[in-house]
Amino acid sequence: MALTKVTNSMIAGADVYAIDFGAVDGADNTAAIVAALASIVSGAGAVLHIPKSIISAVIGVTKADVTITSDGQKISFAAAFTPGAASPTGPDGNNVLFAVSADRVKFSNCSFNGTDFVTPTSGGMSFLWYAFTGGSAAYGQVDNCYFEDQKYLTPANGVAIQGKSGAVGLKITNCTFINCAGSVSGHGQGTVIDNCFSYITSAQLTNTAGTTDQAYGLDGCQGGSITNCKVVRASAAAPFSGANIGFNSGSTDFTCANNYILGLTAGVGLFIRGSSYGSVVGNVISGGDFVSVGVWALARIDTDSAQVVFADNVLKSPPTTTNLGVGLDVYTGGNIVKNNMFALGSATNVKSGISVREAATPGVLLIDGNNITCANTGIELLVVLNGTQPISLKNNIYAGLMTTPYNTSAGSNLNIPIYVEQEVYTDPAVMLTYNIPKFLYGFASGQMANYLFKINQRSEFYSVVPPSTGAWSYGSWNLGDTCWKANATVGQPVGWKCTVAGTYGTATEAGTATSGSKVITALADTSDFNIGDYVNASAGFATLTALTITAIVANTSITVNRTANASGASTLSHLAPTWTAMANL
Repeated sequence: MALTKVTNSMIAGADVYAIDFGAVDGADNTAAIVAALASIVSGAGAVLHIPKSIISAVIGVTKADVTITSDGQKISFAAAFTPGAASPTGPDGNNVLFAVSADRVKFSNCSFNGTDFVTPTSGGMSFLWYAFTGGSAAYGQVDNCYFEDQKYLTPANGVAIQGKSGAVGLKITNCTFINCAGSVSGHGQGTVIDNCFSYITSAQLTNTAGTTDQAYGLDGCQGGSITNCKVVRASAAAPFSGANIGFNSGSTDFTCANNYILGLTAGVGLFIRGSSYGSVVGNVISGGDFVSVGVWALARIDTDSAQVVFADNVLKSPPTTTNLGVGLDVYTGGNIVKNNMFALGSATNVKSGISVREAATPGVLLIDGNNITCANTGIELLVVLNGTQPISLKNNIYAGLMTTPYNTSAGSNLNIPIYVEQEVYTDPAVMLTYNIPKFLYGFASGQMANYLFKINQRSEFYSVVPPSTGAWSYGSWNLGDTCWKANATVGQPVGWKCTVAGTYGTATEAGTATSGSKVITALADTSDFNIGDYVNASAGFATLTALTITAIVANTSITVNRTANASGASTLSHLAPTWTAMANL
């Protein structure tokens, strides 16, 4: 009977030492490490010990159940590093130290350094790459490892650790990243990034797109999480166009919890792009000066993201901040913004605490129970909507210095329902200016406050003057809408009722009506009209008044809710609502 020689590498949990295969402390040990890995039986659970090493070509890890450790000694790129035959060619074109294609491969207590490598002619550089072509690399782990100087590299991306689409269940825990502009990018299902620290002290080489525009990112990852991590940006030039923490490219069912982000001179602290069904809870984001007001934000839930819960977070900027963009830039899309604290410092150039815009995906935005302080000229809540998706405002506290804590941006169409309940303004100037109780129901816009909420599609609101005065005549109003007089006194009306529906505006535009069609064509300028506006027509309809706009093709045509009964020239113009005083007190 033939006997098989038993080696250490065949014993479960056995220690394998690269020095037994010719490795020398501090030398180019590429060949020795490759030989040591070749000796390991896949699935035996061996531990490979690597001394201080320089690596000059990609090392493929194809054996399962292997732990690789350098026992804290430095592993670095050789100055003349060149990709070998095993080099992965992924969508980012990266060249790497270790390319993992086996299951359950763990790196523990390793120290990686990239200061010696040269910029490749193409692609970026990464220390670890899980799941290149042909492998699964499931259930890998990187624990208690140190990474330093992984720069942005043009033309492609350089990320310290990349878990590609096959890297299911990758866990990156207790790791430190120093000057790694791109620290971790997780593409596979169930990627976990926990208790990691990223510190940027110097400007990185420029790169403006892809996986390296974030310290920690999940890209097209389902069921992943980034928790208990810290990102500190000390450089005046980082990050670039990206984020400190990002969820991108179709990531779903994700968790972002208890992370701390400090320092934003450009970019976004927490960026959710093209992702949905996420929970963002308990994070602290503290930003410094912004390069450009209105572009950067402490956090952003972008137009292509939906169904995200953003709750119990703290967003703040120091009192010395000069330029402040936006605390939270959020689109409608069915997202929830709840119980967050916005403490935005004494900036002299501020946009807003929360900026609301309309998402590509339909859905009501709920903003509930937030405490918003925006110093000096900062607007606590800025709304920019196109008039199709409603928002709900409940129980928020506005503690800034603006006399108009709510405001809208030019071009907004507020003909949509804005549900408002129990909003609180604490600044005395607001109380004095509008002479209304502490608990206000409202939405303020322009130079005149009007307090609006919707009940069964009819509006009820408070104002100190009639809505038909020149002080604030705007928006569309329906029959039965009610304006209660906020400073009502004995002998004066209790308020006003809308008795004829209409839209404030002076726009007129000549077009052509076609019998049997609802479309007015040949319109040269439609910019002053919005969907939902009430308009009159000069000809072409049996009833010429109170038509409602249902669709607009910019500078081409407008569709209304009635069918024309005659063809020919027809001019559309706004129809103002009629308000009638109710009985005196």
